[in-house]
Amino acid sequence: MTKLPLTAAASLALSTLLTGCATKQQGTTINNYFGRAGEPTYLPGPNPDAPFSASVAYGELVFVAGKLSPERGDIRAEARGAIGEIKKELARHDLDLSDIVQATVYLADIEYYAPFNEVYTELMEKPYPARAAFAVAALPRGA
Repeated sequence: MTKLPLTAAASLALSTLLTGCATKQQGTTINNYFGRAGEPTYLPGPNPDAPFSASVAYGELVFVAGKLSPERGDIRAEARGAIGEIKKELARHDLDLSDIVQATVYLADIEYYAPFNEVYTELMEKPYPARAAFAVAALPRGA
């Protein structure tokens, strides 16, 4: 089975949160995904008391929750860390960063936009996924 691009969700600690969804099989249109999906599969994260799943597979789609970087301080290190956490979660579904088709990035400060993009373009392959980026007032856990 050939993998289609996937959308991933992740949050880059202190600076960004990235979100999205993924597909597993090529040749299927978006209109088919939900009609043949069946029951969703929920994968928990490291904190079983968290009020969300780390990722959810639904038919040929995989949705990944926001991920925070274990690194704190420099935006570039945090971006690498958060994208690395997304990569780990995708691997649980036999997917990788090249499977991402849509991403949403939440930045703690819009000044992080350019340095985040430096790291993003290093780690993501062309053609890049569709993406939106926003500056927000705050991120979880002081990120």
